[in-house]
Amino acid sequence: MAELSVFGYRHGRSPAHRLDVRCKLIILLVLTAAVVAAPPVAMGPISLGIILLWASLRLPLRRLGREIRLFLVFLMAVFIARALSTPGVSVVVWHGLSVSREGLHQGAVVAWRLMMVLALGLVFVTTTRPSHLKAAVQWLLRPVPFVHAPKAATMVGLIVRFIPVLHQQVRETRSALAARGGGRQRLRLGQIRYLVFPTMRRVVLAADQLALAMLARGYQETRTEPDLHATAADGLALAAAAAVLAATLMI
Repeated sequence: MAELSVFGYRHGRSPAHRLDVRCKLIILLVLTAAVVAAPPVAMGPISLGIILLWASLRLPLRRLGREIRLFLVFLMAVFIARALSTPGVSVVVWHGLSVSREGLHQGAVVAWRLMMVLALGLVFVTTTRPSHLKAAVQWLLRPVPFVHAPKAATMVGLIVRFIPVLHQQVRETRSALAARGGGRQRLRLGQIRYLVFPTMRRVVLAADQLALAMLARGYQETRTEPDLHATAADGLALAAAAAVLAATLMI
């Protein structure tokens, strides 16, 4: 039986669920800019707020840890690259490789920022219906000249819907490898193709089947979109996000 992915909408009644998706999208952009621009001294309060917001969703930690393993490996690679490439006071020297104190600091800060950006994106994805996200993107892009808002919104909606499909295809491919004796040991670097190529083939086939299904049902870009209503709570949340960004820029 297929498992639900944490990278998909989950029904709930948290404060993030109740926000208007248009304000939520703007808040995501503003808070991401704040995380990127914030000095290390301001990252503590911002991270605490993001963690509390993320904890209110009550996501399964064990499953989340399994699904972001590759991202954690990426963070470790970023940290190591920063530690080795940043000049400064050497802490460890080994076979011509020098790890600087400044590199350790910069690597930790960059990995910290990327982790907080992932947490913000996870909060947004798990509290936003794909249909509402499509409507919000179309509403935001409608005033932009030379941009076909309905087509761009459809693309964004399909991308969000395909994230859980991609995770499911990876799980099915790993299960098939395990059934054939390939899951008894860790895949080496040269054997990654046995996981990547079948997974990408299944994803492309799923995308092709989706396109045929949309054509068979006479899909049109002009559709009845869900009603979006902003409330006073949305204005307060947007003002709070703007205040966080302004505070980080003034520090």
